[in-house]
Amino acid sequence: MNKQEEEGFESPGSYKVLMDGRWELKDLSVISREFEQCYAFIYCFDAEVSPLSEERIEIALRGYPWRGGYSYLNIYTVLEGQVRWRDRPRLRSIQYASPGWIELAINADVAIQLAKSISALSAAGAVAVKSYAAAAKALRELNAHRKKKELEHLKLTAEQHKEMMRLSNEHAKHLGFKSVAALIQHTGNPEIALRLLLAHHRRIDEIIRLTIEEKAQFPTSLHPPSDES
Repeated sequence: MNKQEEEGFESPGSYKVLMDGRWELKDLSVISREFEQCYAFIYCFDAEVSPLSEERIEIALRGYPWRGGYSYLNIYTVLEGQVRWRDRPRLRSIQYASPGWIELAINADVAIQLAKSISALSAAGAVAVKSYAAAAKALRELNAHRKKKELEHLKLTAEQHKEMMRLSNEHAKHLGFKSVAALIQHTGNPEIALRLLLAHHRRIDEIIRLTIEEKAQFPTSLHPPSDES
């Protein structure tokens, strides 16, 4: 279904980010940027939905150099573009109060999956930080090895391949990300998969900041339990 065919279709659900405290403009940008980017990442790689074109995603994954921020910026643009039109987050309502909310027209199942990822990474705490540091160190050492060999795109050895796989699987658990094997298949390279998981981690961290500052809650169900007895 193309854009024109989908224009008359509403999103299949809605999701409310619960607001509290005093928000700044930079806080709103977390919803319009990091939340939407993480939603697109899960939608395309880890949810029971079909993006518009998996081929377009794989072309980007296998074609980018992955040497700096440009590749990451562009892959998120691609992922957001592959979310089906009816499922792309749209503002449905907003109430700035204490408490208040931001209601999004969105694929509710994917939004809940993202909320669970936020909760999982937040709960992992220092263990996730240690896992991230180990993965980042391994990637730095791999880059240094390539630089020493003066081969920018030196292929992974069997041992390096195995280590990238291990680190990807280990860190994915802290992100609540289930489809590591599929992500590696998409990228054709466990190193790229690991780099993407770390980028996903960094964006979820920005969302977690709102919860730490008690400015937002991201319910992990559409009908959170009531405080009323």
